[in-house]
Amino acid sequence: IGYEDREKVDAYFSSIRDVEKRIERQQQWVNTRKPGVPPLMERPTTFHENLDLMYELTALALQHDSTRVASIELPAGGLPIILDGNQLSGYHGQSHHGKDPEVIDELVRIEQMHIRSLEKFITRLKGIVDDDAYLFDRTQILFGSGMGNGSSHSNKNLPVLVAGGDLNHTGKDIIFEEGKTPLCNVFVTMLQKLGIETEKFANSTGNINNELA
Repeated sequence: IGYEDREKVDAYFSSIRDVEKRIERQQQWVNTRKPGVPPLMERPTTFHENLDLMYELTALALQHDSTRVASIELPAGGLPIILDGNQLSGYHGQSHHGKDPEVIDELVRIEQMHIRSLEKFITRLKGIVDDDAYLFDRTQILFGSGMGNGSSHSNKNLPVLVAGGDLNHTGKDIIFEEGKTPLCNVFVTMLQKLGIETEKFANSTGNINNELA
């Protein structure tokens, strides 16, 4: 193979080996005797590392064309989270903040961490060349939540971030009128941008091509 192709192959296998080493380091702890600490302190220190690892595995799978669809669910259990050396309560508890300023402050810190991990993933895709374009430009990313307000379990006013996929979203902060635009309208636009000829998805009432396409 040519020099450029050889470089791509070397870079890909180097990335694979790096991920394998990170997984091996985690597996080494399986049979390691646990210290005498409260059970809830066992996993939180690796929460963010695991999230970054899942994003890296996703990037490699997309790069190798092992898959063209990937879904990552951010855990929302009751385990505490270690952030910047401080122990925070579980993410699920924070989402039911009851408008308590201190709880909201912790929730914001956790979600800022989520965004930083997403930023690393996007930067990673922007650095992978896929034929004549970057993988980021050929990958649609949808990041968001099924709830606009965790305290009331409301699924209205959902915060949704769209990136990549050659969509016209750069620098845009779009706010739709409450109750007028189903999230599925976003899905219709994304599907159409992928070349899928459809005017309907679930409870969609149209699309948002004027904003994103």
